[in-house]
Amino acid sequence: MYVGEAPGLYTRTVTVGNVTSSTVNSLTVGRMYYFVVTAYNSAGESTPSNMVSKTIQ
Repeated sequence: MYVGEAPGLYTRTVTVGNVTSSTVNSLTVGRMYYFVVTAYNSAGESTPSNMVSKTIQ
């Protein structure tokens, strides 16, 4: 999973393993964050998912 504070500018990479949900820590309240997810295996990394955004409350 990639996380950033601007669309397409991802400054954090979170490796979560084989899961269907995850928690991202240390985000700032009041800021909007953007997220994309990729899958990877021995063949490489997939294209990113559609981007989603969330303002932290």
